[in-house]
Amino acid sequence: MSYEQMADVVAAFKHSDRIREISLSVTIDHPFWRQSHNDKSFLELEHLALSGSRPYYFPIALPHEFLGGSTGPRRLRNIVLNDVYLPDLPQLLLSNRDLVSLHLGYYSLTCVGLISPEVLATSLSAATQLEYLYIGCHSESLLELTSGNSSPLVVLPALTYFHFGAFVEYMENFVSRIHAPHLKKLDVYFANRNSLDIPQLSQFISRTERLSSLPSRTSISLDRGSFTIKHHFNFPPSPEVCHVYLKYSDTRGWRMSQVDYICKTLSPLVSRVKQLKLSAFQLPSILKRKTDPSPWLQLLAPYNSVEEVKFCGKGAPCTGIAGALEQSTQERAYELLPALRVLRIRGFHPWSFRLIKSFVAARQLAGRPVITRRLTQNEQDTDWETSEDDTHQA
Repeated sequence: MSYEQMADVVAAFKHSDRIREISLSVTIDHPFWRQSHNDKSFLELEHLALSGSRPYYFPIALPHEFLGGSTGPRRLRNIVLNDVYLPDLPQLLLSNRDLVSLHLGYYSLTCVGLISPEVLATSLSAATQLEYLYIGCHSESLLELTSGNSSPLVVLPALTYFHFGAFVEYMENFVSRIHAPHLKKLDVYFANRNSLDIPQLSQFISRTERLSSLPSRTSISLDRGSFTIKHHFNFPPSPEVCHVYLKYSDTRGWRMSQVDYICKTLSPLVSRVKQLKLSAFQLPSILKRKTDPSPWLQLLAPYNSVEEVKFCGKGAPCTGIAGALEQSTQERAYELLPALRVLRIRGFHPWSFRLIKSFVAARQLAGRPVITRRLTQNEQDTDWETSEDDTHQA
């Protein structure tokens, strides 16, 4: 920020009772900190967006008196904090009952201290109009979190979108304390080395109205450094599509057992899904025998109600999937996808396709025919593709 711009900010803060929006990229020595308290009222402030300019990746901790402390704004509707830590954030949230959108980026909950999941949930108890909640929680400097929750759930009746990224233990503790009955879209990102134990997340989903219903389609995408699971929910005649989206990333690679575990933890969203899309292109080197059908048998086993399946991939993953289908017709204990009626495949080489044909022939003999459609690389499958794009927008 130039000297002239800094001077404009300082001049504007002299009239704090007229300010409705603050949107600044700030540094530790920014002069506006000194102008943001000392009897400043900010009674008209509705939008607050602060992004820290981090020298040497060090987040910024704001003073306790920021925006007037206990006499600060009361009409905030939108708060965005990135790389900025505000110790009085809980008091600020409790004081602003008209809050609609809250974005807490990295270090907004951790820096020189920790705003615990319990304190954060309690501070949102007055946010009955909150529709959008984004939490990107960095794990550095986190203190040990308390477990268990004996207090009543904090209800967020207007919340429709919730994003949580990075630190699973914080998320598990936080979602055990809140209830969002009308949530429509949930995005969760797991960082490498994080725990994948998510029983509280599963219970949180089960308490919602729409996300606890039966998904219309599940999409699983497997790649070298990450895997994603997305459940789609349709509620005709509304064109809106609700979703639960989970992504796990690990630069060291991941294991198929981790995918299985998350699917089983969220088993109510798996057992009766009708459409399944599985994309697998480059698997991590940590997986032994990438063409082994066993992991694919385990992954596909819970989908007993799936009627339509689309497989997309190349190389070893395709061989493993095709081998799993073919093997399932030989050993009754491994029978897969008993309700399958339509199978679409893309990227399977001739050897893998022969295994698919063997599976289809066996199902035909068993009186449960499967229609197979082999798609070219660029062919659009209009029977499958719907208004919901598989490309996730974060």
